Amino acid sequence: MEEEPNKNYFSWKGMIEKKVNAFWELVRSFTIVYKYGDEYEEGWLLRFVRVLGLVLPAGIPAHCPQDYVNITRLGIPLHLD
Repeated sequence: MEEEPNKNYFSWKGMIEKKVNAFWELVRSFTIVYKYGDEYEEGWLLRFVRVLGLVLPAGIPAHCPQDYVNITRLGIPLHLD
């Protein structure tokens, strides 16, 4: 069995990756409306949670139910590495 990809979850390298991911999620929250339509608009609360993702590198914004709904509706494959 292969070793876990993020064995040390709180490493500096891991935090940088999580902050970059949180930044792109925040950018996507503003641009998804223009790309896919008004039904994908996110509210202020979800955007606030995404901003918190920049401050706290816990990966919480990546697991919002809205993201799972959008992935299902758009048919975008979710790659689990």
